Amino acid sequence: MYARNVSVSELQEIAALVPCEISADTAGNRVRFTLRPMGDNFRKWNPSPMDLEWCAGSAIVSDWKFRRANAVCFHGHYKFLEMLFDRNPAAIVDSSRYGKVRYTADNFKSAADDYGDTPLGTGTNIYAGFKLRDCCYCEIH
Repeated sequence: MYARNVSVSELQEIAALVPCEISADTAGNRVRFTLRPMGDNFRKWNPSPMDLEWCAGSAIVSDWKFRRANAVCFHGHYKFLEMLFDRNPAAIVDSSRYGKVRYTADNFKSAADDYGDTPLGTGTNIYAGFKLRDCCYCEIH
């Protein structure tokens, strides 16, 4: 993610409050940063099919397991950005992980809610039933 109108130290202070780890550095006129979980709080869990059958060229999954990822879940990012915009309404954050999105204090809640509803797959893809906000076991989910 990239942030403008905010300092590395401000992002680090907010990350400590979430809590999560942050890797951040200055890249031109913006700060490039990545959030990482501390323990299992706000940890993303990736779905993996356990029972996969093929029927008429389509995959049918009857059971799922979830594996821990070294990534912060949707809810952890939401909490971090909510705290950022409460503290610094002039901040602008860009992300492109699952499609380009630009967050500002004015559009954050609606843009984040739309982003959280992004499916992991499309059409007949086996992950189409999952949304970004579904992939965790955090206290908010």
